[in-house]
Amino acid sequence: MAFAMDVFGLFLLVAMRATVAAPLGVIALHAGACLLATCALPSLFPAAYRSMPRCGWFFLWLVAFSTPVLGMLGLVLALVPALRRQRTPVCRAEWLHSNVSERFDTGASPGRAGAINGDRCLMGVLRCAPGRHSRLRALIATLSLDAQGAAPLLRIGLLDRDDDVRLLAYSLLTRKEKAIEERIGKSLRQVDSEAKETVLAAHRALAYDYWELALLGGGGGATAFLLEQAREHAQAGIAMEPRQACLQLLLGRILLKTRQLEAARAALLHAAVGGVAIDKVAPFLAEIAFHRGQFRQIGTLLNMGKSSDQVWRLRSASAYWKERYRAC
Repeated sequence: MAFAMDVFGLFLLVAMRATVAAPLGVIALHAGACLLATCALPSLFPAAYRSMPRCGWFFLWLVAFSTPVLGMLGLVLALVPALRRQRTPVCRAEWLHSNVSERFDTGASPGRAGAINGDRCLMGVLRCAPGRHSRLRALIATLSLDAQGAAPLLRIGLLDRDDDVRLLAYSLLTRKEKAIEERIGKSLRQVDSEAKETVLAAHRALAYDYWELALLGGGGGATAFLLEQAREHAQAGIAMEPRQACLQLLLGRILLKTRQLEAARAALLHAAVGGVAIDKVAPFLAEIAFHRGQFRQIGTLLNMGKSSDQVWRLRSASAYWKERYRAC
């Protein structure tokens, strides 16, 4: 109907060109036809485009009014098919949001059954929890962890976007370091004792304390010095009592950290012979095999450590190499 009105107005303009009032009447008729077309045109649009702001309605009317007859045809024959045939955009999630609960288990001390799940829960809270209070509580929960479990969590806290979380992580890290340094000072005074048992206990304590302090350091020259001190005291304790299987395991881990692979492998094997469970030794032997390029041995070594699947940090690597081992 709007198109017919527009054509009729154009016909009147041609037929009554001698009359002065003809152009004004044709313009009014054309404006009414454009208004009618503007009201009817959105009914042909897809549902997502039918509700428009006022500027959208005005744009359609202006296009139809600026080009008599052809403006309406262009809107109907070009705009409507273009809107109907456009591709549906593929929605891809650019970010994965984790809905972390405000309540979480903090029972992550090494001697408890929930230690592994507790560490994983704390790391998830520190990385994904939207509220800073949850992240602060997660950092406080690291007080029940040893240096190996607490160090990666505290380093995550040091990179947090909130100032309070970063300050708490730094203070807890400093607190752990000072506590270890105090223990080292006490043990160093006992090294000069005349009692063999006291000296042996001091070397063992110093080896573990220097090792924990090196783990908290995160790398650099100071860490290399601390690892060297831990190695010397571990070797001193083993020299006094060769059957110290736990010290052999610690020595193997220290040597592995410094990439002394042959010596580390020998120390770990001595620890296994001395009574340390193969579940604790096998992952480190697998790491040595990886660094030496002996990839076929990794699956075998991880199969020896049946409980390695329970260590969540090694779960994906363990599953991969076990599958590769079965395939071979």
